[in-house]
This record gives sequence, structure tokens and C-alpha cells, in this order.
Amino acid sequence: QAWGGTAAVSFSLEEGGVAWIRAVWPGERPPTLGRLSHVLPAAVAAVNVHQVEDERVSGLGVPGQVVRLAHRPVHPASIPEVLVASDDGESVRWRRVLPEELACAPAEAHVFALDPVRGELSFGTGVAGRVLPLGARNVRIPRYAAVPGAVGNLPPGSLVRVDHPSGRLGCAQVLPSRGGRDVESDRAWLARAPSVWAASDRAVTCGDVEALACAAGPEVAEAWCVPVPGPGGEVQVVVRLAEVAGGLGAAPAEAARVIASVSATLEARALVGSRFSVRALRPRPVGIRAVARPHAGIALADLEARAHAALMRALARARGAGRRWGGSVVGLELAACLARVEGVRHVRAVEVLDPASGGASDSLALEDDEVPSLEGWAVRWEAP
Repeated sequence: QAWGGTAAVSFSLEEGGVAWIRAVWPGERPPTLGRLSHVLPAAVAAVNVHQVEDERVSGLGVPGQVVRLAHRPVHPASIPEVLVASDDGESVRWRRVLPEELACAPAEAHVFALDPVRGELSFGTGVAGRVLPLGARNVRIPRYAAVPGAVGNLPPGSLVRVDHPSGRLGCAQVLPSRGGRDVESDRAWLARAPSVWAASDRAVTCGDVEALACAAGPEVAEAWCVPVPGPGGEVQVVVRLAEVAGGLGAAPAEAARVIASVSATLEARALVGSRFSVRALRPRPVGIRAVARPHAGIALADLEARAHAALMRALARARGAGRRWGGSVVGLELAACLARVEGVRHVRAVEVLDPASGGASDSLALEDDEVPSLEGWAVRWEAP
């Protein structure tokens, strides 16, 4: 595939054999060789869905019956049809159609519509689509896939066993699983409804661009629209990829895929003549070591939780509070942040650690496309 993408190559080896993998690029000049992020022999791709087998529901014989499945949300492609028992005992296949197709379907059509988020099957009214017949457990869904969402985003090493009858199959997860996304809550939808209504789902203002970029995929944790146009007059968009605890960081291929997804989302909703330049920030591992004194009678476990939250807020560069990327991680600023934590009496010293070099100093300079990522921290609490 194009450089910056991913590819899977399948081949077999004789015992003790060796295979060469060669990459060939179209065109006269191949690109400069980049960094090869991962080579995973004997690897397979896995999709995080829960398979549900042979679920049965009952028809009531009423127009427009809606049946709710036991597990939801549902992967839409996993229910192409259902089986409905007829009076003579035979099973009749009812096929899935779009809701608008159900609304204008013939009266005798064996069709239904699916709401994948609610996990609901809607059947006909007798005028548009056939009414689901009366019967006890007469509707059979042979198989469908429930989507667990963000709970499936796991760090490496979380998956260690394969559910197999033999019980002898294991697996090794070397990369984080990504892409799971929960259904949008009513509160989240109401929060962004005014901007969607005002902009009609178009990329008009900086706020619109940032909201659409974040909606492009669960891998986008934050997005910023730079108010200054780029060298060619394009709109500059900066995104920060979501991190998975214990992960290896974003591979170049993954960053390229997310950038392409954000660019496609924005260009599909852009005003005439608008162009976008999207780039992803790189996480820079940072460690923090501090010496502080608590107030007397403070539970250290609770105090450490509050201190950790304060450090995370300081490193996150909260919206509207100065630069959001680049710059420096300054120990004095972190010390002032810790000193404001309830229960901290005095902060004596804060050092910023660079895991890459193993050094410690009062500050750590970041590149223009870097954001700090807290890899480790420790506070030595002195006696009150």
C-alpha cells in the first residue's frame, strides 16, 4: 500500500525456510525510507464484537410491532434477515431494509427495519410491510453481533486467552486495541446540538471545525483549529490522538489513517473554496519527581489522587489557558500547581524527568508538534 499505510501479507514457509518481503512503490522516485514501526509474524486482526446466537422473540400480531434485542448496540451488517415461523411450521425469511424503505414497502412484503443503537427491530403495519404474526417465540434471530464500545479499547497484554472448545489456544496482544466508541449520551448530544443547528453540520467557524474533527473517530482526543491560515491559505487543524494506557504510542500508519479520516470529514462539510491542513501531535513521555509536605492528619492516599489529577490538568494545557502544544514543561509551574492542592502544606522541589535520556532537570523543552504525556510520577511526602 501507499507509504504510511498498513498491509497484511499471507504466505507459507517450509520447515526451516526463509522468506523475503519487498516493498515496491509506483512511480520513478520511491519515497525516503521511513521508520518500520511493527513486524508481527503469525498475526491476525481481531474485531471487538460479542456474538449472540439463536435469540428468539414473540410476535403479537399487532401493526408496527417493535422488538428490542437483549444485547445492544448492534452491528447493522450482522442482521441481514430474521426467520419467522409460519402457520404450517415452515420458517419464512424476512429481510432487513432501511426505515424509509419500510415506510413505502408493499403490504405483503416480508421486511423489517433495524435501529442499531437501540437494538430494535421494527415490523410492518399491514399497509407498509406485513404485520408480524402472532406466536410464542416465533421470531428467530440466528446470529448477531453486539458492539461493546469503548470498553474494548485495551492496552497491550490484556488479551491472553482464546475462547475455544479445546481450551488450549492462547494469544499475545502486542498492540493496543483502538476504535471502540460508546453511543453518544443525551447530555453530550444536547451540548453540541446548538452548534449543529447553527452550522447545519458544516465546517464554518473554528468551533465547528474542532467539533467535526473530534467526531471523525474515537482516536481523536482533542482538536484545535488554528486561527492563522497556513502558507497556502489553508485552514490549519491540529489533532491529538487518544492514548491507551501502557500502549506503544501512535504508529506512523495509525497517525496517517486518522489524519486522512479527519481530512475527509472536514472536506465533505467545508465551504466552497476551503482547504484544510491536518497534522497530529506526538506525545512526549515526561516523568515528574517531587518532594512535598502535607498538612497534619491528611490521608496520603486521597492526597496522592488529588495531586495526580492536578498534574494531569497542568500537563493537559486546559483549553483557553495558553499554548496547547510545544513550549516547555517547567518544574516551577508544576510546583505551583501542586501547592494549590488541598492538603499540601509546602512543595520543596519538583524535577522534570526525560525517560528517553534518563536525565532530570528544572524543565523539559518540547518540539513544536509535541504534547507532554505523563509516563511516571512520584512524590516523596515529608513528615508534617
